[in-house]
Amino acid sequence: LIVNFKNLIVKILCPQMQAQQVQTEGGGVASVDKDVCSRIVFLAKDLKDYIGGLKKVKKSTLTKGELTEIINSLINAVKNGDYKYIKPLLLSIKAAEGKDKEILHRLSGLQEIVNNTFIDA
Repeated sequence: LIVNFKNLIVKILCPQMQAQQVQTEGGGVASVDKDVCSRIVFLAKDLKDYIGGLKKVKKSTLTKGELTEIINSLINAVKNGDYKYIKPLLLSIKAAEGKDKEILHRLSGLQEIVNNTFIDA
């Protein structure tokens, strides 16, 4: 009910807004702005580029290559509209971040956007 109300308000106030339909766990549908998806992809690519420049990830349970593959999966999930995989992939990146403070900083920005956008997904 709330999602339908939100979609109606968005449709009335922002008819030019490009949105994609997202299937949530409860069976409802939510809209995701393409700009938000683009921002998530940009931040994920930025994180991947930073990790690619490291020799190895300090105190991480995963190798640099494995962490890069998870980030690639996150990027593909956003691009393909597989939004149900975004939070689990983000959690796996967080679990493997190790002791690198820059990864934590970059990941926190990405996590904030995902948590605010995909509340029910």
